[in-house]
Amino acid sequence: MRSSMWQLWLKGTIVLHNIKDVPSSFAMLTGIIYWVNLEYPEIMRYSFEFLQRVVMKIKPDQASARVHSVYYFKCYMDRLIFI
Repeated sequence: MRSSMWQLWLKGTIVLHNIKDVPSSFAMLTGIIYWVNLEYPEIMRYSFEFLQRVVMKIKPDQASARVHSVYYFKCYMDRLIFI
């Protein structure tokens, strides 16, 4: 596999560079958005919110109705699998 490096751009400015993999760059992007208190990109708003509220468990009680419904569906399906 070929080695590659990733850069993180925010509003036309490189804020991080030499990131070795996609999961690390995504975690850093989420952290920067949270730290700087930026709004999520509109087209990916619910994806970022799901990752923040459900996967990372950051203030899950403040999730939007759409994210709550996906979370409860996931919990319901998990119970069906393990019963």
